[in-house]
Amino acid sequence: MPLYEFYCVVCRRPFDVRRALSRGTEDVACPLCGGHDVRRVFTPVVAFSSGGGKTSAIGGGACAGCAVAQCAGCPSARRR
Repeated sequence: MPLYEFYCVVCRRPFDVRRALSRGTEDVACPLCGGHDVRRVFTPVVAFSSGGGKTSAIGGGACAGCAVAQCAGCPSARRR
């Protein structure tokens, strides 16, 4: 089952929901306050590949062409 990430507009906190693909993002409520005013958060995914002495990164968001040596130095990784 996929894990969906949401942001609650009422209590201003992120939360995750694991549910079947068939249910998707329908009828999602915040587990902290019970509010239904939630927004889906799209998190970029990065995959690293190494071969022939060369490392490359692929994925969405700013990380796809990132020149930072470690993800801890990436501004996108520090958002949370």
